[in-house]
Amino acid sequence: MGPIEIEKYRSRINKLLFNYGFKPDDLIPVEDVQEWCTKRDIEEKNPFRTANCVKETQSGQYKIIICKKITCDQISSIEGAMICREHRSKFSQLTSDWLFLKHLLLHEIAHSKGMGENDADIWAFSETGIEK
Repeated sequence: MGPIEIEKYRSRINKLLFNYGFKPDDLIPVEDVQEWCTKRDIEEKNPFRTANCVKETQSGQYKIIICKKITCDQISSIEGAMICREHRSKFSQLTSDWLFLKHLLLHEIAHSKGMGENDADIWAFSETGIEK
């Protein structure tokens, strides 16, 4: 899997976002998520962050900040985090770049619904059709 170029999947992403109440411009592809957050006084301690769901203070709208290009190292890092949260068998079912990206986006959408890391993973897997 990977590297993943976000723009290659833009039409699928836009459809997914729409299905969950987001607009296409609610996704902000950037070179570096931590740098983007830091410039806007949003705390982000992880220099390898692949995506982040942030709430705009003025509008109250959620935005998903995501790396324009998700590297193989970033995918491996996410895999490690999911294994730590005991989702090894589910992660192994993300067999394509699109399934990985879809889960990542759904995970960030889950944060806009107030879910923590583990619940966001479980919900995103369920929405992706991966239960076990």
